[in-house]
Amino acid sequence: MKRWSRRIGVELLTLLVILAVLEACSRLFAPVPPLATHHDPLVGARYPRSVDRRVYNPESKRPIRFRTNSDGFRGPDWTHGKRPGVRRVAILGDSFIAAEGVEEKETLANRLEDLLSVHTRPGEQWEVMNCGIAGSSTADQLALYRNVVREYHPDIVVVGYGTATDVVDNSRELAAHVRVSFELTEGGELSRVRGGGKTVPISELMARWSRFYSWQKGRTNRLIKELRQRADQPSRIDWIFAGQEPEKMQRAWDLTAAILQQLDQETGQDGCQLVVMAVPCAIQVYRDSERELGERLPESSDFDPLHPSERLAGICQQGGIPCLLMAKDFRHRAPARLSTRQDEWLFFNGIGHLNHAGHRAAAENLFAFLGSQQLAPQEPASVRADRSRRKR
Repeated sequence: MKRWSRRIGVELLTLLVILAVLEACSRLFAPVPPLATHHDPLVGARYPRSVDRRVYNPESKRPIRFRTNSDGFRGPDWTHGKRPGVRRVAILGDSFIAAEGVEEKETLANRLEDLLSVHTRPGEQWEVMNCGIAGSSTADQLALYRNVVREYHPDIVVVGYGTATDVVDNSRELAAHVRVSFELTEGGELSRVRGGGKTVPISELMARWSRFYSWQKGRTNRLIKELRQRADQPSRIDWIFAGQEPEKMQRAWDLTAAILQQLDQETGQDGCQLVVMAVPCAIQVYRDSERELGERLPESSDFDPLHPSERLAGICQQGGIPCLLMAKDFRHRAPARLSTRQDEWLFFNGIGHLNHAGHRAAAENLFAFLGSQQLAPQEPASVRADRSRRKR
């Protein structure tokens, strides 16, 4: 018995030494990994506060300066009170809004602020807050607005809705883990489930403190995704694009609609305007990606790459919420296939998050939409015509 105990002790010690060596090598030789979010029981996912460092992004394959303010949002600190003449836009969303793969000045939020500032009315000043947090859901964003964002008194709240993920991320039935959880009561009322979120605190702590774990986790996730695609097996996410929705997906859409309607009600009570912006994914833009997903889903699914955008538009129309759909404009800007003109891609590697060109396209779309809704200054007709010619 003693011999077995001693053997187990030696093996555990050896394992710890190996892990310590791997961690040391990661810190000495590997680039700094992207900033990990942590679980906040009040608002769900959140970045560490007051951080300013250069981190390596595997999509852009370059180091990116990533700084957060005292509330954990990307960018500078903002005052809770607004000076006279200041109009403020808060953009909520996930990693597509946080934009970990581009520099701060290249993000949708910063580009929109630049456009608003150029065309501002006399006596006005615009501030655009990047409230995007990687991994957050629409449910998280409702909680974030309630507990943090509303204290900044925004005039416009934009929800950057991820067409490829958000409806699944909102559902406890479908998501791998949910930080902030809501449910619909029998009467159709939206209710937050206290302690109902499925979290992985050990994983988050490991990602926060171990550089070796962060790198291996990212590589493992990418490998699993690649193997699933090679096996032509549809994932939970793939079913978002099925016109014939499974029952769980229908319930997820009903829950998403209730979350957006609640957010619209609360922003309205605070005197600000809610706008929903459907952030397109590569499947909705490139025929290559569209064909690959169409082959994974069964024929009976009634595959439609624009289905989630149209579903979202229907929810917003029913609730009277302004909704911006960008997929068709992105299709117009981008090459039809990934194999041509990589310099014109709007997504990293043609399939990932928005790159710098994608953020510029999104900012131009959102700026024009806010102007059309009389929420922001409109671009002169001559400038719009010139931009339209350039896109052709």
